[in-house]
Amino acid sequence: MALKTFKFGIGEGYQEISLPEEHILQVIEGNEVPKLDDVQAATIEALRNPINSKPLQEVISKGEKVAVIVSDITRGWIRTPEFLKYVIDEINLGGVPDEDICIVIAQGTHRAQTREEDIAVCGKEVADRIKIYQHDCLAEDLVHVGDTSRGTPVWIDKHVADADKVIITGGITVHLMAGFGGGRKSILPGVAGDETIQKNHALALADEVGAGISQETRTTLIDHNRLNDDMCEAAALVNPCFLVNSVMDTNGDFARIVAEAEDESNMGDGTGRCAECGGISVLTESSKSPASIA
Repeated sequence: MALKTFKFGIGEGYQEISLPEEHILQVIEGNEVPKLDDVQAATIEALRNPINSKPLQEVISKGEKVAVIVSDITRGWIRTPEFLKYVIDEINLGGVPDEDICIVIAQGTHRAQTREEDIAVCGKEVADRIKIYQHDCLAEDLVHVGDTSRGTPVWIDKHVADADKVIITGGITVHLMAGFGGGRKSILPGVAGDETIQKNHALALADEVGAGISQETRTTLIDHNRLNDDMCEAAALVNPCFLVNSVMDTNGDFARIVAEAEDESNMGDGTGRCAECGGISVLTESSKSPASIA
């Protein structure tokens, strides 16, 4: 029996698995897309010529307190350190010094990070320059900023709620329940309270107990996705002023840096690029005919 061996990245290492060739219907791989050769130049270009927004330098002003939300260590694939420095530099150029900037790590319900992990997700220069706060979804000083139309009470990290301007960073990929990751997910679940997260994520379940997953929440579905809609409403209550997201190809290289006004909650440019990287046709075992998926 002939075997075909596949190699998968696991953490910082790899795992190999061998399967009988006759049991392999199709090998699913992402599309080849041009990767960014100069992440610094692409980031600065995106920050100075964003989608439906003024340049980042013009969005913030001297005298304001700015909170920058950064994804935690579980989202290392975003490669935030490679573009975050330029976000901070643009904020400085807008008149806001380092001492008026803070970074809030979007842990959601995850544990606090170590100093080494802060450096891993922010880069050493930024970690040395900027105050970093660990979001705690069970903290007693969470701020209630309102409720969504679905009744989700929106409790937010105090450092985010107290800021004059909030800037979101992160990465866009497909998401099992919210359609796509990125953008508003840095607010909910990123810097939201446990009650807020539980209420929102329960929207992924069908209304009838025992009926499984709601058909209104699934991978790549943005429009009329009730979990996504609830997240967008929660993010609007926080009113972040700017969004910076990376889009990676299936090899883990940068395909695009997207900067836009946060009210572009469906992140059309970024999600489109993400689908371009990962949207492919697969064969069904019964018909051997292709079906497009992302």
